[in-house]
Amino acid sequence: YGSTGRDFSHWIGTSRTQNLIRDMITSVNDWKVDHIPSNEGTSNYIRGCKTLLTFFVAGFGYSARRLAIEHIPEILPLFSLLQEQHDDEDVARLANVVMQFLSQILYTADISEGVANKILALLDESAMWHVVNKTLPLLCTLTFSNRFTLSRDVRSRILDTTAAFLEHDQIEVRQSASSSLTSLVKCASPEVITDINSKFSAKLQKRLPRVRHGKPLKNPTAYSKLVLTRHAGVLGLSCLVLAFPYTIPDWMPEVLVLLANCMDDPNPIQGTVQRTFAEFRRTHMDTWHEDRKKFTSAQLEILTDML
Repeated sequence: YGSTGRDFSHWIGTSRTQNLIRDMITSVNDWKVDHIPSNEGTSNYIRGCKTLLTFFVAGFGYSARRLAIEHIPEILPLFSLLQEQHDDEDVARLANVVMQFLSQILYTADISEGVANKILALLDESAMWHVVNKTLPLLCTLTFSNRFTLSRDVRSRILDTTAAFLEHDQIEVRQSASSSLTSLVKCASPEVITDINSKFSAKLQKRLPRVRHGKPLKNPTAYSKLVLTRHAGVLGLSCLVLAFPYTIPDWMPEVLVLLANCMDDPNPIQGTVQRTFAEFRRTHMDTWHEDRKKFTSAQLEILTDML
């Protein structure tokens, strides 16, 4: 509402205003082609980006929000890259602020689908792991902010895309994906949780070959690939455990046993297992006398040293 008490939530501006915004976006994209990164930050591209970002920041905070929202799907690819604009800190800072705003807005059904699909496309196409690392949490926030307007198909794609990044080459991306997946699992249906359990349990079926001290590996590439696969499996199962901090679902004892069997694997697998059990102990300490009844004697014997 404006200062007069009138409702501006559906105001999309005049045709002149809309054309001005489109021209500004077009100009910035044109200047991007000729931009050469430097420490001066005085190019038309940098100045145009600052103007565009400042407009969106102001639009989110005042009655012109609807005016800005209309252009979000179109401008998302540019803003995601501007988060890593190292030759101008102000542009990177403003881009981070705008991307945070974008993920928290409650969109209408038609726009929310477009924004989610655009972010999913960005994650699939981006070759910069820093951009992926910053975008994954925003996708999770967008899902929670618009969970009632996003279709089941889009929510499923968001979950699958997040889970796929658990096998990313960069460990920072895997950790970010793990945190996001933990949050998404909290709102997942029992059927989805069963699918996730089966998918990541299967990644732990093949054990690592024993490494003898002083002897080189026969196939270092295959060994590294198997470590990555097993780490993805451990991260996926850890998400299930951490998503239910104060309860013991029927599937959790077996998941904990699988994680305990990975304790002797090298880092980062071992570190993930240790952190998962440390958090499990912390959240179940007060009710362990009751929670332990959900485990069989054989499971408790395996988990004794871990719990």
